[in-house]
Amino acid sequence: MSDLFKLFDGSMGAGGAASLARQSSDSFSGVSSENDLVATLASGTDSVDLLIDYSDFTNFVTFNSAESYVTVTSDQILNSYPRDGTVDDLQVFLNSLDGFQRWFLSNWPARTGHFRPTPASASYVRFDDFGVQDGAARTSFISPGTGSMSIQGWIDVFPFVSSGRAMPIFQKSRLDGSGSLTVFVSASLLEFRVSSGSVSASVQAPLTSMPMFFAAVLDRSASTGSMMMYTATTSSYPILINSTSISLGSRLDLASGSFFIGSGTIDSKTILTMSGGIDSVSVWSTARGLSDMSGTYNRRIRSQSGLIGLWNFNDASERTPASYSSIVRDSSGHRLDGRIQNFHTGVLASGSLVFDSPDPILSLDDPDVVSYVVNAQVTGTLYDRNNQSLIFNLFPAAFSQTDRASSDVFKNFALILARHFDRIKTYVSQLANLNRVHYGDFDQAPDEILDHVAHSFGWDLGGGFVTVDALKYFIGRGVRPGPDGNEGAALADIKSAFWRRVLLNLMYLYKTKGTRESVESLLRIYGVDNGFVRLKEYARKTEGTLPLTRVVAEKSVYSMMFSNGSRVEFGAAATGSASGSGPPDPVLQSISLSPSTGLLYRI
Repeated sequence: MSDLFKLFDGSMGAGGAASLARQSSDSFSGVSSENDLVATLASGTDSVDLLIDYSDFTNFVTFNSAESYVTVTSDQILNSYPRDGTVDDLQVFLNSLDGFQRWFLSNWPARTGHFRPTPASASYVRFDDFGVQDGAARTSFISPGTGSMSIQGWIDVFPFVSSGRAMPIFQKSRLDGSGSLTVFVSASLLEFRVSSGSVSASVQAPLTSMPMFFAAVLDRSASTGSMMMYTATTSSYPILINSTSISLGSRLDLASGSFFIGSGTIDSKTILTMSGGIDSVSVWSTARGLSDMSGTYNRRIRSQSGLIGLWNFNDASERTPASYSSIVRDSSGHRLDGRIQNFHTGVLASGSLVFDSPDPILSLDDPDVVSYVVNAQVTGTLYDRNNQSLIFNLFPAAFSQTDRASSDVFKNFALILARHFDRIKTYVSQLANLNRVHYGDFDQAPDEILDHVAHSFGWDLGGGFVTVDALKYFIGRGVRPGPDGNEGAALADIKSAFWRRVLLNLMYLYKTKGTRESVESLLRIYGVDNGFVRLKEYARKTEGTLPLTRVVAEKSVYSMMFSNGSRVEFGAAATGSASGSGPPDPVLQSISLSPSTGLLYRI
């Protein structure tokens, strides 16, 4: 309960416990693309997203062709969605869509998955170390050279493999076999081994509860170099398990060639086929520390500086044809795509081992995507057939009865006009709802103008969360405690929900004029259940007589204790006489709060 009230008691607002230090546009995050995201989100607050039910064309299509609208939107999603872009690239793309297009994308077939081979399938993923950086082709991404490297991922494996055997998780090796980076399971241990010529060293970590996060780090910042192994679970943050020093000389070149997930060769070990699950494997060109891992292991990673490769296994479903679903796509932006060897649909396990969000399936080969787009197009065609206001029907027939090329130009130009006219009409039709708040989802004031709605009733709702971290405010970074709370409800959304509660109950607060019902209404605004606090009110009975005894038993208000030791207390004395056919409304005469007296409530 105390955490609930802390959201609104000023400790997170101006003048409260939050830092008042000025933040610049490059100081919100250590990741530059996230700083760009904050700027993009902040600029988006200048626009208004109307609350319209986009599942029904009649709400927003009058002059435009609904079938054409669906086709254009589908093409935009399939060809422009930034699957391997940064968080800011994704937000810029979303901002380029209108309300219907964002709704259409939110319902697009999407998937979270992971790679789960079995000994019977003997499946693994093979990648060619050849990609793109800054628009140019490049080889040898997975090669430390004189620098550092980190390999992260999630696994869900059988907890014991005999010491003479090994089950590879990730391996990149030199073409001649004289050097390698390998992560593998053997003898109830997860091991990270680095070898270069005659030099070889390894660090190990015990296999804990599954699924388990690991980070294998090669740090070349010092002259000797070191290796570290970190692990975590879904309920515990990463910790350093083991470390050792290693001297590799000036370079560790692994050349180009291939690298693998779920396969490899290991000296003095018999190789077993991967059995279990692998998810969210990433490779970084830096030696990542605890602060880096704690900020990425339990939330979605996207393209950013230092990230070489990222494979989430969310690209296709079991129903997608093998020509597409057997490809494992790189989300780092470097296009290090791989292909599943010995492929069968069973290795595409549904669900994620990690804190992941679904990715849209961006292929017209997928039957779910085809069904979704075609059904929307058919619905749009039927709507157009009965829409007398369709813009083509408003022009004389001669405009379209020309040669084919001229007719196509006319239709395309007319659809551009129609979409513009529909946008204007939609905004005009919503004018009646801009000062309205209700319990539904649509046809009411958008979040961006709730403060203006409050002003029209004489209330000032501004100032909530004005000094909190921008990532907390816009995307909910670190709002909830615990490992699973890295990203949750954004404070901007919490603020809007609270403002709506105030506005929804505002008229009732005015009507009840400070009675017990008024106080209970205020508690409801804060989300306090009616049975949590029982208030006693002293007033005349309905027959108009004034009793000399107190009439309602009072329940303890222990739950309303304040942090300074004071408590909320309700007391009253009824005076006066009654006359007439009914009692007047009880009137709130005084409210005060102090450590000694608490809240005194009289009528």
